[in-house]
Amino acid sequence: MDLIGGGLVALNLLLGIAGAAALARRPGAFPRGGSWRRFFLLVLIYGFESAAVAAGMASQVFAVGTAFLWGPILGLRLRGLPPRSALHQATLFTAYTCLPSLSLLAIPVLTALGGWDILSLTAATRFGIPEWLHLPWPLGTILGFFSAVVCGSMALKAALTLGLTSLVYLHYFTTSTGE
Repeated sequence: MDLIGGGLVALNLLLGIAGAAALARRPGAFPRGGSWRRFFLLVLIYGFESAAVAAGMASQVFAVGTAFLWGPILGLRLRGLPPRSALHQATLFTAYTCLPSLSLLAIPVLTALGGWDILSLTAATRFGIPEWLHLPWPLGTILGFFSAVVCGSMALKAALTLGLTSLVYLHYFTTSTGE
């Protein structure tokens, strides 16, 4: 395994386990249950998210697509909580599910450690960033490309997850309280 692959695996193991440990200690956290149950479920969710990031490669289409799964699930599972608490829990969970995408920012760092010029358009083409995209500098560089992909996909995923969570939560919250 090369430096980039090994570095991403190590970083994702660290982020997945540390994030799950931090979220599992929270008593009202999603998923419900004891802290060990939450920890293992969160690690499984992180593994699923990591597989989605890997399956989409640099397109992030599957990673963003998981928002259509997590949003409604969160909306249903958090419906017993007060709105402010439900939004807080959904935000924490959404941030956790965005960590595999965020870990892609390690690629430019690891690439630079491997001796590549991460601010060169020529190096970006040699690295595999499609030249047919005609991205201007700095977006056409390794650093610019991965920064744009990660920031864009995380913003879209967070907006979709929280938006869908709110829609489902509000639907059940207003129908169960008679408002």
